[in-house]
Amino acid sequence: MESLVIVKNDQPVTTSLDVAKTFGKEHKNIVRDVRNLILESSKVSSVDISMFLEDRYTVKNNSRSYPMYYMNKDGFTLLVMGFNGRKATQFKLQYIAQFNRMADEIKNRNQVSLPRTYAEALHQLVEKVDENEKLKAQLTQPDFEKEVLKQSKPINVLYTTEEVAEYCGLTSARLLNKELNKKRIIYFQKGLWHLYFPYQGRGYKDMSSRRNSQMWTDKGREFIKENVKE
Repeated sequence: MESLVIVKNDQPVTTSLDVAKTFGKEHKNIVRDVRNLILESSKVSSVDISMFLEDRYTVKNNSRSYPMYYMNKDGFTLLVMGFNGRKATQFKLQYIAQFNRMADEIKNRNQVSLPRTYAEALHQLVEKVDENEKLKAQLTQPDFEKEVLKQSKPINVLYTTEEVAEYCGLTSARLLNKELNKKRIIYFQKGLWHLYFPYQGRGYKDMSSRRNSQMWTDKGREFIKENVKE
């Protein structure tokens, strides 16, 4: 079976076009079903409606564009729940296997190699010193100092929503969350704020330790400031 799961916004997704082709359905009917699911899901506060993302596609030799949807694993599972038959079941299982495999690949790719022992940390430090010595031999003193400063910048600096709110000139995290929700950047579910699908996997929130972390990265802080200004 060809690869039907791709990476978008750093998470595994498939498309309504591929689903229609694989399961032998008319694409317009798949689009209709997805829109019905979005409508029904929006009435249930505990459902993540960002599992679907609308886009457009064009057909060769045709200047018109048509609607299509990207969907993550949850969206796909919800959509094909009613597809019956032996072949349909096989396709579902193959899709899910591809979703899981792609998710593992993304996770492994994004993992940072952190030292687990003092010896490993010391070894990494020695390697960094060696790199800097080689760099120094290649660059002029001013260029070398700039490069070292660039490498020495703190990484993985995280900010609370309260800190981001203050940075954006707002008086509280509650006001910031309200503003981001109004712009459909985040939504509230099960006591936590989550990014809508188009903004997931872009490095805006902390994904290193906890799936539901409420901490923002420096990139996320700047992204929020730009959007709050609009």
